[in-house]
Amino acid sequence: MLDTMTTDWTSIKLPQPPKPAGYCGLRIVLTHLAVSEDQEERHKLLQMAKRWPHHVRELASSREWEMLSNCHAYALGIADHPDYRELAMSPRFRKLPVVCEKFFDEAYNKGVIVRRSKGHCEPCDILTYNHRDDGHTHSAIVVVPNRLLRSKWAEGKVYEHGMLDVPVIYGDPDAVYAPPQRLTDIIALLKDWHRRP
Repeated sequence: MLDTMTTDWTSIKLPQPPKPAGYCGLRIVLTHLAVSEDQEERHKLLQMAKRWPHHVRELASSREWEMLSNCHAYALGIADHPDYRELAMSPRFRKLPVVCEKFFDEAYNKGVIVRRSKGHCEPCDILTYNHRDDGHTHSAIVVVPNRLLRSKWAEGKVYEHGMLDVPVIYGDPDAVYAPPQRLTDIIALLKDWHRRP
């Protein structure tokens, strides 16, 4: 069985790694957890997830801006930037994400973020997931120094988790990116992107 706590991040080969027993059951429960808005239901789902080995932990937060952001904004480090919050609170984005998969791809194509070579991953890098069946690219995930990841799930909470401890709808690990060198570049690209028709 894979121990996501002791995975050697310097030798990641993507897509990765072999799926442990119970993998699908855990990830289905985590999918329900990601979309649940009910605190009591989330607690029950976390209890249910204890049937399988995992490292999922809901992180406490009282920051309103987290509810305005999605996984990509969180991973890019712009979710608490005033310019991002201004965009997120505008009427245009009441139902649409300010940062989506296409913007993440554009940031890469413009050289604002850099893709790491396969097999290379460092603390604070961004790990993306891709659901091969529907083409959905989830959540850029931030690698934290204790070898766990942190990511924002759906419209809800931020979780700390192992590499495979994510909702099944997010797919499997796909690519690793270095974090942006300057948030101002990401914000400038985001503003330009949203000015386009």
